[in-house]
Amino acid sequence: MATVQEACLLRDAGLRVPVSVLSPIPSAAAREVASRRLRPSLSCLAAARDLRRAARDLPGPVLAHVELDTGLGRYGWPLTPAGLDQLQQLAALDGLTVASVYTHLSGTSRAELAAQLALFEQGYAKVAAALGRRPRRHALASSALAAQLRHPATTQLVRPGALLYGLAPC
Repeated sequence: MATVQEACLLRDAGLRVPVSVLSPIPSAAAREVASRRLRPSLSCLAAARDLRRAARDLPGPVLAHVELDTGLGRYGWPLTPAGLDQLQQLAALDGLTVASVYTHLSGTSRAELAAQLALFEQGYAKVAAALGRRPRRHALASSALAAQLRHPATTQLVRPGALLYGLAPC
């Protein structure tokens, strides 16, 4: 889902399967995200800490996704020295489990997409090293699926989005 509100509507309707929220989680929504067992996207350490505090008294860890910024520039953990240092700190937080690492691709040409996927692979390797394990990874959304893009980073999960509604991707 795009927002916490959309994900909560699914929970209110009785859906109990994993529900991911792909936009940043506002601090004020951290408790609701944790208590409803939504799977938020994390793109900064502050959001991870807010979520951890909100879930402190809940059983089990909160499962979350880490978004890496590989060029879209909208959301995502920056692949800078400071950003990578923060990813190390994220790995040390109790009560959070990184379920997957992903990116949103912004390139339109095969060369741009290849460059972004190479950057994603480098960032993913650093996240996996910090965590001491290799979480799932995903980079394909509607436009890349429609283009039939193939890459090892794209084979574990997909985000079909608009394609589910019969809409052509941009």
